[in-house]
Amino acid sequence: MKRLTKRISEAILLFFFLAAILAPLVFGWGAMSVMSGADVVVEDETGYGDYRISLADGQSWFGADNLAADLFDAGAGVFTAGTYSWTANGANTIANVANELQITYVDSSSGAYNNLRDSADLSSDLTIGQLYQYSFDAYINTGSADVVVDLTSGTDPTVTVTNTTKQSFVLYFIASHATNDQIRLGGGFGAGEIITLDNLVLKAVTSPAIYADTGAFVRVCASGSTLATDCATGYIGEVGTGETLGGELLSNPSFDANTTGWNPLASAVLASVAGGVSNNSLRITEGGENNPFTFSSGTSVAGKEYMTGVWVKQGTESTYRAYTDTSVYNDPGFITDQEATATWVYINWYGVVFDTSESLVLMQIATSGAATTIFFDEASFKEVTEPNPNSVKIYKEGHLGTEGWLTLGATFDPNDISTFTISQ
Repeated sequence: MKRLTKRISEAILLFFFLAAILAPLVFGWGAMSVMSGADVVVEDETGYGDYRISLADGQSWFGADNLAADLFDAGAGVFTAGTYSWTANGANTIANVANELQITYVDSSSGAYNNLRDSADLSSDLTIGQLYQYSFDAYINTGSADVVVDLTSGTDPTVTVTNTTKQSFVLYFIASHATNDQIRLGGGFGAGEIITLDNLVLKAVTSPAIYADTGAFVRVCASGSTLATDCATGYIGEVGTGETLGGELLSNPSFDANTTGWNPLASAVLASVAGGVSNNSLRITEGGENNPFTFSSGTSVAGKEYMTGVWVKQGTESTYRAYTDTSVYNDPGFITDQEATATWVYINWYGVVFDTSESLVLMQIATSGAATTIFFDEASFKEVTEPNPNSVKIYKEGHLGTEGWLTLGATFDPNDISTFTISQ
């Protein structure tokens, strides 16, 4: 009966939703509004790196990862005091233990729930049809339990927690009701199990994903320009089902035995040394020139998006840069000076490559003659083969027949997107 009710509700919701977006919708920072007249441009509020894009025919998509402010009331997401508006199901118990929410099974697999509404723990009610990102930390003492966003209508996003130490999770959902959608446990939670939640964050996603499957026209522009030569256009198809990465493209990403495959430049002295994240790490020593660096290339496909990442730790020098050298496009990554710490920290970034053999660059910012060191480990360069849920596939026609961009400006830089406009 619940499935039938959901399907009827979905049909009604879809009808009104599609009717509402016959006029252009605008996604600003944390807001959605219905507009009439000319399209309104969405500005990049947070700066470089908010967008995901792939230009290759047959593998074309566009996504925006801009997030609005956290909707949880102050303290409610980190359990500063008490259990806030959480309610135990059945005879289950809930408690605030060391500023974390602890849910103990007694007789209900649904654990406990929290209604996503202003009168509970949010600063406002949800906006029907808005895409949200719900992130949280969780761990369980034994067994497993599902954490569910229970929607009034639609498929309930779910993740299964089996880890016994704290781990981060992310779920995406489109709000189906302003006050009745909720977070709860479900599936697998049973006798002897205690699950702990912490660091709850709920943010509206300013993303084109809300237009999935509508055939809406999207215009993406780079470099702050609106010239056709700096823009790409296409039609919006299905939403990304979840980011998928291809195999490792670096020949020696771990430095466990040596530094083979990494080319030293600017008098960089490379060595594989103990103390890495896993086994050995790469040590770069300044050997006579400013800013010594190394690079390693992976076989890439022009126009596709890649995820690049690496762990970094300070040596006798802490300042570094790490980025992907894309030959023509802006180089994605940490292209300005960054500061490493005494503990290993993982960084990663996304970008489109221009050529078939692009490079990951690891650089120590140092003065000639200082003989300073810095460490990197577990580097990675992988193709993004499927987009994340904040993205949509792009098609050449409004009837969504051929995947690919309708137009690509001659000087369009996919790593320097500044605005996008959606219209129907």
